Amino acid sequence: DLATMAHVVDHLMNSRGYEDQILSIESDTSAFSGQFAKAREFSGRAIESAVSADIKERAGTAEAISAVREAFVGNNPLALRQARAALALSNNRAVSGISAIALGLVGEVSQATRIADDLTKNFPKDTLLQFGLVPMIRASVSLHEKKATQGIEALAPAARYELGGVTPGFNLIPAYLRGLSYLQLKQGSQAVAEFQKIIDHFGVVGN
Repeated sequence: DLATMAHVVDHLMNSRGYEDQILSIESDTSAFSGQFAKAREFSGRAIESAVSADIKERAGTAEAISAVREAFVGNNPLALRQARAALALSNNRAVSGISAIALGLVGEVSQATRIADDLTKNFPKDTLLQFGLVPMIRASVSLHEKKATQGIEALAPAARYELGGVTPGFNLIPAYLRGLSYLQLKQGSQAVAEFQKIIDHFGVVGN
């Protein structure tokens, strides 16, 4: 419903504190449609807005999410730059975790692993991290290293939470990573089952 979406955007863009969030959502929506140039533009504006409002955690989150998105489509140099930029903006645990997923996917294995280890040690009772981001980081590293079986094992803790939206903006990414891992193992039917979760639960996936 593009007309209603535009109406809501116009309303919220005039509400203080919402601009960067709306721009981030518009970035996600553009990327969903395959419009990556537009998605990058919206992400850049979201980051600038959050920085100018001195909300560096949100700026870092927008940068990190964009980095993962670029890594998924194979744009590794940009993904690496964005992940590093996100970490420079904020050391927030979510920013660190999301950035580390991108780092793992592009082959910065030691840094990604170090972040995963630090998050595991420092926040042992954080559900968002221990059942979401940390398994995704380890699976991303395993994908890069062509160790898909280890990646599937690493994602096991995420399975019971991945339909519940434990990681904002990253719902069902564990299923996607699991599907990629099965593809790497040439186990097509298992991969299809994981990707089907995304198709069947578009309300959880969002934009």
